[in-house]
Amino acid sequence: MKVLVYVRQWNKDFYLQLIRMAFSQPEVDIISDFRGLGNIWSGEYIYNSDYDQMSEAYEAEQEDIRLRCRFLRSIPQEKAEELSRRFWNGLEKRWKLEHYDAVVSPLIDCYTMDIIERMARRMGCQYFSLVTFFARGYSRFTRRGELYDAKREVSDEEVDRVLDMLTDDSYKVNFALNREKKIWDTRKYFIRRRLIERLYFPYKKRKEKDPWNYHYNTCSFTGGSYRAYSVKRAESYYKKLSDIRLQGDEVYMPLHYVPEATVDYWCDQPDFALYEDSIIRFISNSDPAITFVLKEHPAMYGKRTISFYQRLRDCGNVILIHPYENSNLLMRQIHNVLVYTGSVGVEALLRGKRVFSVTENYYSHTSRNLVKVSQLQHQDLATEDSGDHDREILRQILKGTFPANSTAGRDIEKSDLKEIAEEMRRIYKVNAKAEE
Repeated sequence: MKVLVYVRQWNKDFYLQLIRMAFSQPEVDIISDFRGLGNIWSGEYIYNSDYDQMSEAYEAEQEDIRLRCRFLRSIPQEKAEELSRRFWNGLEKRWKLEHYDAVVSPLIDCYTMDIIERMARRMGCQYFSLVTFFARGYSRFTRRGELYDAKREVSDEEVDRVLDMLTDDSYKVNFALNREKKIWDTRKYFIRRRLIERLYFPYKKRKEKDPWNYHYNTCSFTGGSYRAYSVKRAESYYKKLSDIRLQGDEVYMPLHYVPEATVDYWCDQPDFALYEDSIIRFISNSDPAITFVLKEHPAMYGKRTISFYQRLRDCGNVILIHPYENSNLLMRQIHNVLVYTGSVGVEALLRGKRVFSVTENYYSHTSRNLVKVSQLQHQDLATEDSGDHDREILRQILKGTFPANSTAGRDIEKSDLKEIAEEMRRIYKVNAKAEE
């Protein structure tokens, strides 16, 4: 069996252990954007003009590839297309020689990973990207956010247990990213990132002779000085739940952490990767009589530009809720929820809410209370909860997940390696048998 795995420094050991535990004596090729980390370096392709040939298959997808990658969007279009075209052609040539059976990769967050997934799909190759699921103690595999048809048996007892957990108003997803930050924490993070991006990254590009490396060319803060992100200024835009009175016909919209795979690579349209612009566009195109209640993501405290908050205020029909307020208590007061791909949509459906989605996501078509929209009119809104706490929605979703703790961060070694490997092996066999 031949497996291609994409790695970075902090996850290489984990993924190699995972593959060798999941499959019997696999042949493994390691690909990375970092020189020397595997036997395939993306630079072998992107710096080689021999891979500049026109490709009809690539040309059909090049604009989608470019728009979804924050690095490619930040450089001249001609250069962006050159880099992605060369990588596509180099990878395709290698793939035809090696005939991979499976690909294992973290969630897509740049154009090279994007192209690897597209190539796997074109070649009919199974693809595994591990996702930390929002139900505590569960994980799942995906390609681009969709729910795998993993054909796992789910008992009534399991459904009841998870339903009780998710509908508890005190329930929170314990991602490390979501931990509450103090003002000084946000300032330290800003300073640290500025030093890394202005000193360390230029040094690494020169030292590694890798000037177009995605990682060394992407910045966490692109909006100017610290003042553009100052949480002291942001506080003047946030509202506490105790400050507002809701009528119930408002539309609750949880903001995403960005940049992130769930927005850049899981949404239908690539222009959703310009996330903040897409929010303003949706609100502007909708009925001005609708009040939108947006809650900032906890992990974006001190990372979202103040100019975006000002644009929301200028809309005139937006209430921005403080990131550390309890979202479950907020959802209890509102009958309508608007989402992109986030888990809040599932939590809302389980509470009988009307859920509107701007894109297909992993729980699309699970409920009559979920509607895909490009704008909203006041008559579209529900005036009360449906009372439909559909256990079958949750059962269907749980079938595409499995019991195991996992994390995508630098503490990935804390993930339940044995359980994840067993599920990867099981799913691979199920899908291989279905293809016979």
